[in-house]
Amino acid sequence: MRTAVLVTGATGAVGRRVVDGLAAGGAEVRAVSRDPSTAGLPSDVECVAAQQPFGDLLAGMHAALVNVTALGLGDPAVDPVRRLDELVAAAHAHGTTRLVLLSSASALDPDSPIGAGYRPLENRIEQFTGNVTVLRPTLFASNTAHWWAAGIQQARSAGAPYADVAIAPIDERDVADAITAALLRAARPGRSDHLLTGPERLTPRELVAIIAGLLGTDIAFDEVPPAVVRRELLDAGAAEWAVDGLLRSFEYAGSEPIAISDALQQFTGRAPRTYAEWVADHLTLFR
Repeated sequence: MRTAVLVTGATGAVGRRVVDGLAAGGAEVRAVSRDPSTAGLPSDVECVAAQQPFGDLLAGMHAALVNVTALGLGDPAVDPVRRLDELVAAAHAHGTTRLVLLSSASALDPDSPIGAGYRPLENRIEQFTGNVTVLRPTLFASNTAHWWAAGIQQARSAGAPYADVAIAPIDERDVADAITAALLRAARPGRSDHLLTGPERLTPRELVAIIAGLLGTDIAFDEVPPAVVRRELLDAGAAEWAVDGLLRSFEYAGSEPIAISDALQQFTGRAPRTYAEWVADHLTLFR
């Protein structure tokens, strides 16, 4: 009998690759989407609508959880903390034996505003008595395109705070592949937590140098004071918790250097993609 897997956050950059990977692995896939009519998922993937009163959503989730072996939780907006216990109880009631939560490396920092959103999720799943896998990725490589693509395209320039603080950005495709592997593997009851990192520690200055090298052009780099970055991001409409969380992630990396993890190797049998590989595959974003 095929493994049946229910995935939340199924239409994002990570979630969609998880859905495709599960299907390729022979699983029966069900997905939670804010709008199934625009989800663009394969026709054999059953969609559950998330944009509705939570009571109706929970009823829909009960139906979707019938005969489901594994549950992948990948979107805190879909999984409200105050209701997550009800969702986990529903999974129990339907005999689900495996749960994978996509968390964040920021959950390890007690002072992180981003971590403050993930730690309650991690705590709530303690009640699940089957196998629990918590994945905590570092900064997604794709975030660097949001930071620098426009400036590089328009003026061949880029700026960042904490220019010489090393981080270990991870390719979002690797995050999806780790989730997929965790959902498909057979596992005993118990919980395991895993930090997911890229294969190397790189500073913002070094990241921009990699982009420049692959473009074959010079890019002027400026270190920008954190207070200036904060003001610019808030003025652009970014959420305060997200801005403060981003800046805090660099502060934390400066005081607690990131250790490169071999978790992706354990889950997938291969090394994580390098940042240079990610840039090469997305070079049009910076041209």
